Amino acid sequence: MPVLSSRIIAAQLGVWLAWSGTYLAIAVAVQAFPPFLLGACRFLVAGLGLYALLRWQGVPAPNRGQWLASVITGSLLLCGGNGLVCWAEQTEPSGITALIIASTPLWMIVLPLLYQRQHRPPLTAWIGVALGLIGVTVLFGAPGTVSAIGAVAVLGACLCWAVGSLWSKHLPAHPSAFMAGAAQMIAGSAVMAVVGLALGEGPRMAQLGQHLTPTVVWAWIYLVVVGTWIGLCCYLWLLRQVSGAAATSYAFVNPVLAVLLGWLVGGEHLGWPVFVAMALIIPGVVLVLRR
Repeated sequence: MPVLSSRIIAAQLGVWLAWSGTYLAIAVAVQAFPPFLLGACRFLVAGLGLYALLRWQGVPAPNRGQWLASVITGSLLLCGGNGLVCWAEQTEPSGITALIIASTPLWMIVLPLLYQRQHRPPLTAWIGVALGLIGVTVLFGAPGTVSAIGAVAVLGACLCWAVGSLWSKHLPAHPSAFMAGAAQMIAGSAVMAVVGLALGEGPRMAQLGQHLTPTVVWAWIYLVVVGTWIGLCCYLWLLRQVSGAAATSYAFVNPVLAVLLGWLVGGEHLGWPVFVAMALIIPGVVLVLRR
């Protein structure tokens, strides 16, 4: 148990630190990349690189059932969860986006009740859900904080991520969490490419070279190396070791760091709704995770 506990702590830290900067990196990258094709490129490069390394080390390739599971979870976690975030951050501040994403563990509590009524959360978890929802409502209701369509997109991302995380526990899993992650990235990138092309992102992608800057390139590299290889692999491993709500504990750490990064580096405005929402959402998530 001590070895396992230390690994869980290390994986949690990896997710917290890696994903805190992804919101700002996405906000920078979508200045040049179209949102869904940004994710397609990011996850294709990261997935193929990890897949090749694992195969070189002798890790067996996924079978047909595991590839199908990767398509399902890749569509939900990457295309739905990450793609909608990228789409929203074309107009929405990265810090506020991170705060709304912090409500994901609340969905991890509510959704299982729809099909697993015998396991009801304690009162403290419900208080946490209520606090989180009030915090999100503050962001939606404050004028000039977030647009309605951007808020709906980010909430959709939360829902896709929660469903994908919960569903992944019941799908055929590869013995290697890292190979499962590589397959999910490859499958998810294909789905994101289809969605991006269907939304007409092709012409903008063809003009990418005209808009690339060193800052955009570094943001994309961060997303591949830190956000994907480190952050996503740690998260997928955690999903096998701890509860879904515990795996999403990044939601009460990342928003604080993301808001600070958006303010310090991205020059984003911090109004009173942001602080009120943070004071409600983060304690709410803590209560949910303590159950």
